[in-house]
Amino acid sequence: MTPDTLQQPAVRALIQQTADVLGAPLDDDTIQYKIPDEMMRSLREDVFVFSGFKTYHQLKEASELLLDEQGRVKSFNKFYQDVSAIREKYNRNWLHAEYNFAVASSQMAAKWAEQSADADICDLTYSTAGDDKVRPDHAALDGVTLPVEDPFWSYAYPPNGWNCRCNVIRSLKGSRPLSDSERCQETFMQTTEGREEIFRYNPGRDKVIFPPHHPYYGKRGYKHCEIGDNLSANLLKNLVCKILSKLRGFLKEDDDLPKLQKKALLTKESIPEHGTTVDNKNAITGSMYMLRRSIKDITDHALHDPLVLKWMASTDFSKPFECKYIGWGERKFNDQGVLKHPEASYFTYYEMTIGGEKRYLYAKMHVKYGKEVPYCILFDKPEKVETSAPPKEE
Repeated sequence: MTPDTLQQPAVRALIQQTADVLGAPLDDDTIQYKIPDEMMRSLREDVFVFSGFKTYHQLKEASELLLDEQGRVKSFNKFYQDVSAIREKYNRNWLHAEYNFAVASSQMAAKWAEQSADADICDLTYSTAGDDKVRPDHAALDGVTLPVEDPFWSYAYPPNGWNCRCNVIRSLKGSRPLSDSERCQETFMQTTEGREEIFRYNPGRDKVIFPPHHPYYGKRGYKHCEIGDNLSANLLKNLVCKILSKLRGFLKEDDDLPKLQKKALLTKESIPEHGTTVDNKNAITGSMYMLRRSIKDITDHALHDPLVLKWMASTDFSKPFECKYIGWGERKFNDQGVLKHPEASYFTYYEMTIGGEKRYLYAKMHVKYGKEVPYCILFDKPEKVETSAPPKEE
């Protein structure tokens, strides 16, 4: 497992799905205060980076389970059982706590944006939920009142732990006696020693949802990877910095994905309504039949693969394109035993090089047209490839 694995379209899709779940609280109508645009952008980026690191560690842990203690490959059933436990841990137990934390952190980041704007007229007071579920460490902070600009709020602003329900309320400046800042800071530092140290931050001030020193990022976090807005080239040998570099690159590409998808789909306009035969010496049957539906199918399978989308947007599909035949395969059945793609006799597979990387073209030997019809271009090499020439159509 390496940072390059994150480039696989399926992995990128998993990162985005995780980010969609954890980022949902940012769009919650119940957030009382408006989050400024610049802060919102930073918070969404933080959610994506966190989701990327989470995905990396989940896949890394899974990959390490392939072998048993003797270094032998485990049976599929044993591997599946072990991986299921990881999936339960990352995507049920931890994801639930992380989602709750994202909800609280989003609300508090929005609140900080509002409160910090009123620093001249307001003080802030730490407030717990006030019930028997409040942790003693948090109860010790209940009622702490200090100016907005006091350093205490730089790292003791809630949420201060998983499932923390603490709050900070405003009061008119001078209407409540101020607490001893140094003593409050000392109390907070003592109560957050060890594993709780990661919560020493302010989501609104730091413009992040998740703790900057979360274990996913390692002990140093990832801020050391940055110099201004750029990543330090000298630090790219560091694993955390490599992962961050990949994720930041994805963010830039993802900004362009909707445009790329539209451009890719526009190429169908160059294909006649009923399709066209394209002579192609690389095709095992000597030609391929391009349909407008082919363009949509390929695009739908490449929504998170900018390399394929860029290639499609710049390709004239009325002309042959480079590909290498690697074999053919039978059609498959779904979990209910129903034949998938009954319109195909079988599939033919081709290796392609797009943007310097390998991709695999899947084409249907179409029953209606009696020719190969491109269906999708994927990162993953197809399973059970017959390297011989495909069956002849009757």
